[in-house]
Amino acid sequence: MAIQFKWKCSYLDEVEYAVFGDTCLRRIETYRGSPSTLEYMAKIYNGTADGFAADILARQNGCVVRWRDGSAVHGINGHTHEYPYHWMPDEYAAFVAYLNERYQHDVEWTKAFRGRHSDVLDIEKIATMPELLVPVPMYYDMERSTFVKEPFYAAGVLVPVK
Repeated sequence: MAIQFKWKCSYLDEVEYAVFGDTCLRRIETYRGSPSTLEYMAKIYNGTADGFAADILARQNGCVVRWRDGSAVHGINGHTHEYPYHWMPDEYAAFVAYLNERYQHDVEWTKAFRGRHSDVLDIEKIATMPELLVPVPMYYDMERSTFVKEPFYAAGVLVPVK
């Protein structure tokens, strides 16, 4: 079975997805907080400003692997991991494809909604769909004590997906 993703929950700057299918990957999180959300998080953060920068700000616009089956450390489906919370390039590609599919669905739904209700809605006042910004694959580097980009991710920028 192909890798499948399902939205699970969201809170503050985080969105969590459950993962199913032919992978040992089980849970991932994306991070993108608005300025007001990050300001609030800084106020309630239980640590230093440097800690907030390393723990919260460094992960913004990123996505991380939060849980794999225990077998991931020993290898499954030909994959082996020194540290089980790294992305595999094929998993990341599947996640980006899922995000793009959901985005296209949302665009079509929004267009249909506007079409059905154009007689009672002021279309000019309804926000248009923003471009899809693909999150950067990241992992938590224990030596640096912060989130860093995966080595396979060469571009290092958010790229709109068409």
